[in-house]
Amino acid sequence: MTHSNSFQRKFILLGVLLCAVAPLLPAKPRISVADQDHFNLFNAEEPAAYPVSLRGFPGGGGHVTGHITDFFGNTSTVSEPVTFPDGGGTVSIELGDLPNGYYEVVFEADIGGERAVSKQKSFGVAPLFDRTAAEARELGLRFGLKTFQLSDPGVWWRKDGTVWDLAEGLEATAKLGLHWTRHSMTQDPGPDEPGKVGTLELMENHPMNVIMKVEGYPLREMFDEQRYGPLKEFRKKPASRRSVPLREPYIEWLKQEVAKIPEDQTVFEIGNEVWNYMSAEEFADWAQMALEAIKAARPNALVGVDAGLGTYSQRFMKAGGMEGMDIAFSHPYSFTPLPEHRIRNLIRNHHDIFEYWTGQQHLLHYVTEYGWPVAPEDKGKRSVSEKIQAQRTTRVSLMLYAEDVKALVPHMMADREQDRDNWDQWFGFFRLNGQPMPVVIAHATAARMIDGGEFVGDLWYGPGIGAMLFEREGVHTLALWTLEEDKQVQIDVGVPEITRVNLMGAEQTLKTSGGKIDLALDGSVIYLVGVNPELAAQADPPGSPLRQDRWSRRLDGYVIAKMETAPEIDGDLSDWANADSIRLDPTKADGGAAEVRMGWDEKTVYLSLAVTGQTGDVDQHLDFGLGNRPDRQVDMGGAAIYDYRFIIPSPANKREDLLVVNPLLDGRKMTVPEAGHASGIEWTVTETGNGWTAELAVPRDFLWGTPELKPGGELSGRFLLKQNKETLFSIGEGVASREWPLLKLE
Repeated sequence: MTHSNSFQRKFILLGVLLCAVAPLLPAKPRISVADQDHFNLFNAEEPAAYPVSLRGFPGGGGHVTGHITDFFGNTSTVSEPVTFPDGGGTVSIELGDLPNGYYEVVFEADIGGERAVSKQKSFGVAPLFDRTAAEARELGLRFGLKTFQLSDPGVWWRKDGTVWDLAEGLEATAKLGLHWTRHSMTQDPGPDEPGKVGTLELMENHPMNVIMKVEGYPLREMFDEQRYGPLKEFRKKPASRRSVPLREPYIEWLKQEVAKIPEDQTVFEIGNEVWNYMSAEEFADWAQMALEAIKAARPNALVGVDAGLGTYSQRFMKAGGMEGMDIAFSHPYSFTPLPEHRIRNLIRNHHDIFEYWTGQQHLLHYVTEYGWPVAPEDKGKRSVSEKIQAQRTTRVSLMLYAEDVKALVPHMMADREQDRDNWDQWFGFFRLNGQPMPVVIAHATAARMIDGGEFVGDLWYGPGIGAMLFEREGVHTLALWTLEEDKQVQIDVGVPEITRVNLMGAEQTLKTSGGKIDLALDGSVIYLVGVNPELAAQADPPGSPLRQDRWSRRLDGYVIAKMETAPEIDGDLSDWANADSIRLDPTKADGGAAEVRMGWDEKTVYLSLAVTGQTGDVDQHLDFGLGNRPDRQVDMGGAAIYDYRFIIPSPANKREDLLVVNPLLDGRKMTVPEAGHASGIEWTVTETGNGWTAELAVPRDFLWGTPELKPGGELSGRFLLKQNKETLFSIGEGVASREWPLLKLE
């Protein structure tokens, strides 16, 4: 016998002995807690309790204690005495009188000298509703939550038996009062797949109003081989490549599919971020086919697309893609900057873009994705904490509501939660294991506070404070928050008593002092319910220009005088003598100076540049940023339609034309020769003995959307004198357009 064989026999014998003895050994104490109905949501009108199961404890007495932590970090405990003669059993632990909110609980059992601790559970306490989809529509409700589905019964990359149950997720979402969702229009039911719900099943069995995402078609029957070549070869292309179907069979097929949809479900979204997989011209073809089919089968349908922004959107609309559409869909994510800097101007500019390219002024606006990821180890740096996710999503929801968005459908009920560093897998509002996250309680609280009501307007309590007034059934509610910084504020609510509701829905009645109340604000929205209706008279009504100084501080501004006589754009700067100089700050320049002068009249904005102490034959250029609507500047490429760049080449660069950049220009860019152009823009550059000069005249009519130029009006500007990519002199370098200095007209 070898040493190895001897060792193996001893090892096997030891295993046999252990197996024989195992039943005689005492079981390790353990504690388990079952999830409760509606994804661990407890009705605020009923006591919250968990059944706690204990196994493996010695007989005797002891305690089971629940350690509870709320969203704000406050802790409490509940404890129940227990006695188990046989070492185990189940006991119901009531969690006490908990206000509305988000909570986490861990149970600890100490019995007969043995101790065990449960896994953490998250749960919510909130008013739960039993509305139908029709009742939600009649109330004018807009809040919702996008579906998430997995086709397999289990979460296959987990080994703990986790099952994502979409049907239960839909019920929990509706119980919270979130009655809008988005789902594929032609989704088949999943008979043995709880993570999958068919389109008709969703509408017939759940109280949800569904935005039907129109995508896909029977490829084999409707593939256009004349356009794309043989289907066999097409299938070999990247999986994301999709195609425009054959027109007639597609329209007939889609009409039949739409006819299956209940008549009270009327909202259709064609495609989803199509710029990722189809050309703008193809999308326009497909969108018009789908629109024709949907309207033929359902004349009262509301149909639209997310056309994106920038050149893709331009090409789509120029190809006729928006003709006849009712809705502009969008996905206003705002990972950076903070949403206050972007969301409301983004929605307003989005409307203006459609008006500019299509002439359609009254498109409805629906939002079918927004939110923040919470990936634990996000390498993409888009993720935030669960606390921040709840705060920011709520604030976006309020801002979208204020801009009259007709459905607010964040991304999404749950998410994959597979890779800890992949931000795109962590957008869930419920955890994949079917427990609520703070964000879903916060979103539902916002819905309970304002949904079905009217946005009255914005109030002003100083820089850095959001203050939105809403009214519903005669009750006025004021929502307040800051840009995630602590601020103390006194608010005159005009009533002796107010109800304060925090981000998670907990209510507190507060007495005021002469109608005034002192509050500590931060990034968590609070709601003051029952303020004096007379506050409405102080509010800037819906659609009013948004205050520029609420969320951003601009650089110091400049006064720009009206020019009684228009300057000649001829290289001679003598007619600029009475205009004030704006001296650019030196950065990396070795001596010299650069200054601009500006002026205006009712029809034109003027600029001159004088560069001294710089070699005139060196390639330089002035990058002049002009904001013609300072109240609508948004730090987001394709939506920055009121930000223009005029790049003026130095004399050494005279082989180049003036370059104009703006999202509304064909292809975003336009070159203007020095001698005459249809735009009406005039410009010239001249070499001097000690540098060079430039002059520019921009007609107001060229700057689309510019308000009347008159005393008291405002523009904004940024000035960068560059040599290649290096900045020599500047005002406003490295700041967002919302921070450009104001140019005040006098």
